[in-house]
Amino acid sequence: MERFLSRNFSALVEEADGTGIADRLLASGAIDQSEVDKIRELPYRKEKMGSLVKAIVRANSKFLVGMISKVKEAFEMEGYDYLVEDIDKPLGKHITSQSITPFMKAFQIRVKLFLVT
Repeated sequence: MERFLSRNFSALVEEADGTGIADRLLASGAIDQSEVDKIRELPYRKEKMGSLVKAIVRANSKFLVGMISKVKEAFEMEGYDYLVEDIDKPLGKHITSQSITPFMKAFQIRVKLFLVT
């Protein structure tokens, strides 16, 4: 989730209002009152959303059960579901032997040859 938030930070900050989302996350137990108070004290919407993203990352690092679903639900309830619709999907491609480019295959062969000699 942290990678998702990091990659989408600009869109989240530009489009969403952190106050309502923070209230929803507080109600679900995902973040605590002190985090919500910090967000409410900030004067600008973008600052509030930036602070909320940081609060989500901190809460997620505590390994709260169901954190992704709580975040997704809070955004959906505030009308920002389009911003987090892919939050529970893996980012990027998983590297497999079939996805390695021919250049990388040649590089791997050279490395093996170097290690053998």
